[in-house]
Amino acid sequence: MIKITRNREAGYFQDSVSTIGLGARIVKASTNEFIACGVGDAILLNLSMALFAVADSPDSNPSASREFLQAFNHTMERIAWLNPEFWRQGCEVGRLKEYIAEAVNQLIVRVSYRCSTTFSCIMCVPAGENFVALMYHSGDSCIYKIDLEENSVQQVSWSSINHIGRVQSLSQVGSLDVNHSTRFVLCTDGLHALVRNVSGRTLPDLLLETLKHSEAHQAPGQLMAQYGHGVELPDDIAIIVLDPCRILRMGETILMGGEELGNYLTTP
Repeated sequence: MIKITRNREAGYFQDSVSTIGLGARIVKASTNEFIACGVGDAILLNLSMALFAVADSPDSNPSASREFLQAFNHTMERIAWLNPEFWRQGCEVGRLKEYIAEAVNQLIVRVSYRCSTTFSCIMCVPAGENFVALMYHSGDSCIYKIDLEENSVQQVSWSSINHIGRVQSLSQVGSLDVNHSTRFVLCTDGLHALVRNVSGRTLPDLLLETLKHSEAHQAPGQLMAQYGHGVELPDDIAIIVLDPCRILRMGETILMGGEELGNYLTTP
């Protein structure tokens, strides 16, 4: 079962999605300077393909993030339709990784500077009896890999100014091993504001602490509830938390955020 809600918690407008192995949330910036802007952060959840992404476009064109994720999702669904063998057990993961990268790069060259956006994506694909996470990334959004057995957090993405629309190809393409203690967090740069409430601690500290005591579907809400109260958010936040071994492959595709303010506040 997928639960989708929109409400105002802790003074912020928040959209959230939760299901087994997955939690996602978009939080609207709270400062007076930004409250009149649209929501430039966007989230893509394609559960049938185990495909997840965040994007962040500037306030001057907040819908650019949503438009890119929509085009990206269309590209991925077309790849899956034309090449169903890629999603079977025993597929050539390396070949699939490069095939997708080439298709995304062809999409990127058509994006104008005005429509620039960050882009961070994880897709879980079968590899023998386990899974491998394919990673695609450009810009200053982040992908963190957490290992709960080893109590470790690694930022596996490289933060840069190489946003989609400013470059001709992805900044980073990779594959990541997955096991039962692996969690992934995809987030836009606004999430770093949460550390203002906890002196001497870093965002990886907060992520590890939260995921040690919360399931993936609960984690985005727990982060905001525990560390978001009383914090002025200068930027929107998009966050996805994944437990890749527990994700249910359902036929749902959800696209949130990347909207003008009027649409965001009135669309249920």
